[in-house]
Amino acid sequence: MKFVSVKGIILVSYWQNLMIAILGQAGAIDTPGSLQGILIAIECVPAAILVLRAFPISPYSKEAVDSSPLDSMSGKDFKQIFVSVQDTVNPKDIFQDVVHNFSSRYRGYAQYHNVQVNEPLAENDSRLMDSDEELQVLPN
Repeated sequence: MKFVSVKGIILVSYWQNLMIAILGQAGAIDTPGSLQGILIAIECVPAAILVLRAFPISPYSKEAVDSSPLDSMSGKDFKQIFVSVQDTVNPKDIFQDVVHNFSSRYRGYAQYHNVQVNEPLAENDSRLMDSDEELQVLPN
């Protein structure tokens, strides 16, 4: 129910926005932005009810908060949690990942390309490249 409520809201909003934009471009709607705003405001009521049913407040009530699962944990359990967190934020592991991601071997895998335009651009030229200009791929 949680997945359906969140994804449903996103999906309906996306397709609604797309259809209103198409109708606005076709001239069938004079003010597509206003229509989109009104429809979203109307849809908020059923969406709020759906989200309330999908995400109930009962886990956060006073009774549920007073009987925390952490109360029944032993010292061994806390030690395991600490070791897991320590392993997750291990600086040595983070450093190894950074070195790997910026190494020259990984650049080839990520398909970085050195591209040069044959015709140099003027300093005040805001264009990137015309379609008639040729690209030259430089070796690594």
